Amino acid sequence: MPDISTIILARQKQRNADRRRQLLWLGFGCALVFSIGLLIGGLSLSGVYLLLSQEIPPAAILPDLLSPPAGILLEPTRIYDRSGNHILLTLSNPGIDHREYLSIDSLEGNFIPSSLVTATLTVADPNFWNHPGFNFGNFGYISDSTLAQTLVSEYLLWDTPSGLKRDFLESILAAQITAQYGREGILTWYLNNANYGRYDFGAESAAQVYFGKPA
Repeated sequence: MPDISTIILARQKQRNADRRRQLLWLGFGCALVFSIGLLIGGLSLSGVYLLLSQEIPPAAILPDLLSPPAGILLEPTRIYDRSGNHILLTLSNPGIDHREYLSIDSLEGNFIPSSLVTATLTVADPNFWNHPGFNFGNFGYISDSTLAQTLVSEYLLWDTPSGLKRDFLESILAAQITAQYGREGILTWYLNNANYGRYDFGAESAAQVYFGKPA
């Protein structure tokens, strides 16, 4: 018959083995619950994304509005008669003779000064070259918008009510146009169409009106 110390040692080993099995099963159960939670969460987010993505306007609208030579918003406002064939009135800023579309490429003839690019990014979008097109943490409250978000808000989601849904759509579209058209494209669109006050849209228009010379 084994002595008492041997029995006690055997029982301790058994208790330790039982405890390890319990901890193993507990860990397995927690991992299983966590995995199921992640799966449900992923499916839920995917469902929300698919549902909202059906309401996203196509990003291809932006070039049709903002890119030369046929960008709709680069032309003066024209009012036609009821037939749609005859122009009754043309509205444009009287402070400039014509509107020049500028490039950020200094090798081209009409380009945006690097000082204006730097000043614009410093004030409006300091992290422009690093973020994916939107700032994290913009959901549900007023926060600084990126240049891409500003373009999306003004030209693609102008009639969408504010709220979490709009924030979500705005971020998706901002990331999409940044990836599709590049940061130089976003910057060029913004500087050629930003509202500088007094109905002056674009850096060239503002330079002509405020300073009487090209940008």
